[in-house]
Amino acid sequence: MKKAIEIIHRPFGVHHPYENGADERIPRLPSAHQSVEIGILTRPIGAVKNTWITFWNGDYQDRKEIREANFEDSLSEEFAFIEDGHLSEAAARAGLIFGVDQWSGSLPAFPGGTNVFYQLSAETGDTTLQSRIYEYTVRKEITLNKITNILHGQNSLVLILENPEEEICGYLLFHAAADGHLQIMTGHGEYPIQEKRELIQTDLSGVSSLTKELGEITLHVDINVFHIQILYQDNLVFKGMNAPRVIVGSEGMIETAGLSFDCPLNEDFYGFGERFNALNQRGQRLDVRVYDQYKNQGLRTYIPMPLFLSSRGYGLLVHSRRYTVFDLAQSNPNRWTMETELGDDNSVTFDILLGNPASLLDIIGRLNGLTGRPTLPPDWAFGLWMSSNEWNTQARVEEMMAQSEQHEIPATVIVLEAWSDENTFYIWNDARYSHKPGAEGFCYPDFDFPSDGMWPDPKGMVEKLHKQGLRLLLWQIPVLKSNEDDHAQLANDWEHMLEQGYCVHTEENTPYIVRPFWFRDGLLMDFTNQQGVEWWMRKRAYLLDE
Repeated sequence: MKKAIEIIHRPFGVHHPYENGADERIPRLPSAHQSVEIGILTRPIGAVKNTWITFWNGDYQDRKEIREANFEDSLSEEFAFIEDGHLSEAAARAGLIFGVDQWSGSLPAFPGGTNVFYQLSAETGDTTLQSRIYEYTVRKEITLNKITNILHGQNSLVLILENPEEEICGYLLFHAAADGHLQIMTGHGEYPIQEKRELIQTDLSGVSSLTKELGEITLHVDINVFHIQILYQDNLVFKGMNAPRVIVGSEGMIETAGLSFDCPLNEDFYGFGERFNALNQRGQRLDVRVYDQYKNQGLRTYIPMPLFLSSRGYGLLVHSRRYTVFDLAQSNPNRWTMETELGDDNSVTFDILLGNPASLLDIIGRLNGLTGRPTLPPDWAFGLWMSSNEWNTQARVEEMMAQSEQHEIPATVIVLEAWSDENTFYIWNDARYSHKPGAEGFCYPDFDFPSDGMWPDPKGMVEKLHKQGLRLLLWQIPVLKSNEDDHAQLANDWEHMLEQGYCVHTEENTPYIVRPFWFRDGLLMDFTNQQGVEWWMRKRAYLLDE
């Protein structure tokens, strides 16, 4: 039977935050003056002789064609995973779609705000196929560069802003929250009326600049060129703060707010959560996105923070759980910028803690006060931790512990990764038991541990570790994996989690399904659900209590 011919194009692919598939639009959300590469897959292999792209940005009658779509590669499942080979790379690019030919073509750049439409065509030799019509809006950057009004309060200064050409308004609020603590809010739209009642309006007639004292913080505002200097105790901390800007996407929606600051060549930046590249992040472009990178982590991390410390004597914390990007003098060696996605309140707030460049530890302590100070861990947590994914049996663990004792390695912790089964992740591997309803937990006597098995006596092993001064940590995941093995206990747990609503849900209130690649199609535990947390811990209670 002859296979039907397909044209495959997914503008956003599998929504991978860092990598693009061979059938995507790159970039997915283009900005002004960016050309756009269109990735196309066709199958079966060899069926399509040529592809092309038809595009238009207004009337369909004015459409144009790009006939020079390039043939890239063929990807066969049989040879897709040749290690370190060209085809394995092609498989990754294709988003694990096999049995396809790969093509690509480029659309020209358009001005910001342009609505672009495109359609894909494929020629088989005797017929022509067409895809559905795709579209995107070119993102537009607008700077709120005109100060139309200034409002004063005892500890506050508000700049009312607009861009007359684009008819967009916004504001910039400076508030002295405490000594050396400046809170800044930027947003678009009208400044809240209730806030205006507490402030005094300034007559800007003939005024080109303004100075405002907020305790020991001084703001110098150049109204004509929009330039702001921030001083603390008469020391210039910010030589120049520039006009805020917003990014406008489809249907005129303002998606992102951004600010930029002048910085000298000797300014260093530290922080941003867990990173794997360097201490000083100057010259980098960092994003705050929770991401689990397998090996070669670099700038990708699952413990990011929108927080940093500057060598010039200030710390900054962004009050947002949304996506934030810091450009730390990468694009411009004399400027650092940040951009944050906006929520329903159309604003973003951040704290600047000002201090002495010679006493950066003091600023770190004050930042720590804003984020919340952690409880000091026990002494054993500061000792040497030992771990290997190959320590997957009790015999192997006891062998390693004997070697540790023999060589006088002063370890305090052992971490076991491959200790549990590959379905529940809370039951010792190869333990025998009768499955229970999903709502119930297990007790240690519920399990039978074969004497010739992988873990013949977990309790005895743990007691032996404790006598050696070692604490045991067992690797966990916050996921119920997809039940590919038709595992009875996992099926019961899965059903109960769904019935009780303990998993993370989408905005449409449907269970969120984990996307590729790790634990694909699994359910993600919602640790903000207290009843769900109690259920989750009840499953693991025997590991702690018994």
